[in-house]
Amino acid sequence: MGDRLGVRLRSTAGIPLDRLLGLAVRRNPKRAHLLVSTVLGKHVPTDPRHVHGAGLLLGRQVAVELAGRPAVVIGNAETATALGHCVAEAAGTPYLHSTRRPIAGVRPYGGFAEAHSHATDHLLLPTSAPVLAALADPDTVVVLADDELSTGATALGTIAELHRLAPHRAYLLASLVDMRSPASLALADTTAAELGVSIGAVSLAAGTVELPADILTAGQKLVAELDDQPPSVVAPRTTAERIAVRWPSGVAVGARHGVDAAGTAALAAACADVSTTITARLTGAESVLVLGFEELMYARAADRLGADR
Repeated sequence: MGDRLGVRLRSTAGIPLDRLLGLAVRRNPKRAHLLVSTVLGKHVPTDPRHVHGAGLLLGRQVAVELAGRPAVVIGNAETATALGHCVAEAAGTPYLHSTRRPIAGVRPYGGFAEAHSHATDHLLLPTSAPVLAALADPDTVVVLADDELSTGATALGTIAELHRLAPHRAYLLASLVDMRSPASLALADTTAAELGVSIGAVSLAAGTVELPADILTAGQKLVAELDDQPPSVVAPRTTAERIAVRWPSGVAVGARHGVDAAGTAALAAACADVSTTITARLTGAESVLVLGFEELMYARAADRLGADR
């Protein structure tokens, strides 16, 4: 993207952007580029210890900003489900992530739209008592965790919806990178004034993306060239083995319905047991890929596998 299309990342605060992001071309007539996190563990293979560490670092920034105030963290499906959980883990708060899957028998608390996404509609389906209590308490700071703030429009829309359901005095945006323009920052201030709330923000890095004037045309041309290339050939795997692991009764495997700090600790302990079971079967393996599935990305077992090996 940098060499062919002239796209540039410019850091303005925090960790240099090129340590957290890469650039990709996308098949989209409205937008030629895509920012790809290299510490999210979502789109490109990443050492899980880096994924966990980045989330914890962001969560510690959140904890400093909270200064002891009660809070609840909400992450977006599917990209930020694990990131949000890491933030809540470090901050010691309850956690809930959105979902795109209606669940029979669970009445939605609310929902919001993510206009630029491939699947726009998000639901909030909390059943955890601590999470529900936090959402109902106006003194609870609502922390919205996401990998990137480009315009902040989705976050502001989510705040407006949450405030309609149960008003809170303070909201906090937590992101790995904050790429908002001065106009987007001003819109956040305007929204806060209209709602009569405070909207703060913390991030590991901030900066801008510089795009040449012909980026859309050049991007479409590059996509056409890439489409003409033959696909990569991957050698087929010849064996598969299913490993049964023990999962404690009552321990949630994720935060679709909300989880408190004690629940997060129980999940980490269960993942440690899973890691021990799997590690015992990996004798002689040259490399290991742990593949998360949709919302199940808070793979602490992957983190432990890296440490164990």
